[in-house]
Amino acid sequence: MSSSHCKIVVSLSIILGILVSFMFNVGESRRGLFPPKSITIIINNKLRNNKNLNTHCRDKNTDFGMINILPGQSWSFNFSPNPIWFTSLYWCYFSWLGEGEHHFEIFNHARDYEECTNCIWDIREGGPCRVSGYDAPLCYPWDN
Repeated sequence: MSSSHCKIVVSLSIILGILVSFMFNVGESRRGLFPPKSITIIINNKLRNNKNLNTHCRDKNTDFGMINILPGQSWSFNFSPNPIWFTSLYWCYFSWLGEGEHHFEIFNHARDYEECTNCIWDIREGGPCRVSGYDAPLCYPWDN
C-alpha cells in the first residue's frame, strides 16, 4: 500500500471516529457511549382532593389510549429511544374533574435524555414536575 493510500485510510478513520463520537455524545454524555435499551416514564397522580387523573399519552407511532390514574397511584410505559437521530418525543394530555385538558411533552429527547432512564413525573394542578434525574425536582408549566 502506498503512502498516499495510508494517509487516506487514516484520515477516513479519524473522520469516522469523530462522527461516531458526535452521534453518541461521547465526552458530554452522562450516559456513556451507548444509549439505554429502554426508558421508563412513570406518571404519579399528585392532584389534591382525591381527584382521578385522566391521561392520554402517545408519540407519532404509539397511542396508549385513555388511562385513568387513581389518587396517589401511578401508571408507566417503556420505550426505546431513537439512538441515531435523537428525536424521541412523547406527549400527554391530562384532565381531571372540574378542569379542562392540559398538554405536556412528557419525554423530549433534547430535554430529558441526559437526565433520566426512569423518568418519574408528579402531575399536579399547576403543572408536571420531574422528580427524577440529575437536576430534579424540576417543575414546568403546562404546554399551550
